[in-house]
Order: sequence, then structure tokens, then C-alpha cells
Amino acid sequence: MSAICRFSVHEYMHGKSTETAPHVHGKARSGTRKAPIAHPPRRFDVKPGADAHALPVRTDWRIPAGMTGTIDQIVARLNALELELEAELARKRAGLKYGLERGRARFEEEVVRRHRELRTHLARYVFSARPMVWITAPVIYSLIVPFAIVDLWASAYQAVCFRVYGIPQVQRHRYLVFDRSGLAYLNAIEKLNCAYCSYVNGVIAYVREIGARTEQYWCPIKQACRVIDAHARYAGFEEFGDGEHYHDRLKVLQADIRTAKDPADPLAD
Repeated sequence: MSAICRFSVHEYMHGKSTETAPHVHGKARSGTRKAPIAHPPRRFDVKPGADAHALPVRTDWRIPAGMTGTIDQIVARLNALELELEAELARKRAGLKYGLERGRARFEEEVVRRHRELRTHLARYVFSARPMVWITAPVIYSLIVPFAIVDLWASAYQAVCFRVYGIPQVQRHRYLVFDRSGLAYLNAIEKLNCAYCSYVNGVIAYVREIGARTEQYWCPIKQACRVIDAHARYAGFEEFGDGEHYHDRLKVLQADIRTAKDPADPLAD
């Protein structure tokens, strides 16, 4: 089966670094590629008013030793491009006259004043909405119940089971970010909507990483056909149908997941 059925570019573009595979006499041992570890890229923090062309660009990233396969080299190049993208986004933030200070977004005072002028008055926002929007609102917000249950249950699961398996627990606060409430051009309802979306999507990302670590420990085998938007760890799983190396590879991946680390705080200076 072709590699197209197994991999997608998107799998490699989201937050992972690759460590050196075990070596024998200077060469990577066949069938023991090191599993990617989910590490969302570091956020490049800039101060308000910074020169967009004077911002640092990561140039120290290199292809780790032991990554000799064509696929591994593509993964390495994509990781390097991801770092370059983060630097470019930092330049864009500087152009919008805001930066990150102690984990919070800070705008220049003149920008804040302009944002307040752009805010839609709450009464106008409410009465200009179509009736069907308000009728469907309870349906949207009713999802808070199942998502809160999943959040609580997944947290309890990893607190109990990950200790038994020796897997580091996923740090929930790294996935739940609520910084859009500080935008002065949003009214109260818009801020509530943003907070709700931040929570739901943060829970999805948090639970996905819990599931990814569980899958790497218990069943790190690729599917026969391409998986749409597979999690970051999937690319390092054993090939479908490779029974000769599976159990040896399983031990390697289980050892790897026991040393998994959460990424550095993306909002840290």
C-alpha cells in the first residue's frame, strides 16, 4: 500500500519533535524509529511596538541524528518550517501592536481606545440577531454538560490509570486558554461565546492527548488506510501488518511514552 494511504502532511505539522532512534554500530536499528513526542511549537513572544523586522528567527533547528528515512527527513523539514511560521506570526503580532507579557496579551493604549470604539453595543447586538439564532442558542450551550463530564472523567482516568502504566499525566491547564476576554472590541455576549468555544476546543485537545498517550501504550499500530487529522504521535506507530517487529517496537514505544513531557507553557516569556 502506498505511503499516501498511511500519512498526511497535517499529521506532521502539529506539535511534535523527534528524538534519536537507538543505534547499532553507528546506524539506526531497523524497525525502531523513535516515536514523535507531542510538543506544540514554542510561542515567540514580542513586546508592543517592537520592530517586526528585528524579531528573532529560529535557525538552530537541525535534523536529529538517526533520522535517515525519507519520511523522517520530511518530518524534520516540516518541524523546521513550523518554527519559521511561529516566528512570522510573532512579527504579525508586533504589527498589531500587542505582545505577551507574563502570559497575558497587552495592547498599546491607543489600540485599546480604538477597540472600545469598535465594540457593538449589547442591546444592538441582541436585537439585531435573527430569531432562529436565539432559538438555537440553548442547543449550542447544552453541550457544556457532556463536555464537562468528559473533562472530569478523562481527568479521573489519567489520574488513576496513568500512574499504574507509568505514563506522565497530561497537564490540563496547557490546553485551556482563555485570553480573548481581554479584547475590548468584544461585548459581554461575544466574550461569553469566545470563552465557551475556548473551553470546548481546549477539552477536545486535552482529551485527544490523553487518548494519544493511551493508544501509544496499548496499540501503537497504524491503520491500513489514511487517518484524517491523526494525532501527533500516530506517525511514529508501527506499520500495519508488520508482525515481525511489532512486539519489539511496542516495548520501545511504551518506554518512550513513559518519558513524555508536556510542552513549555506557550504563553510563558
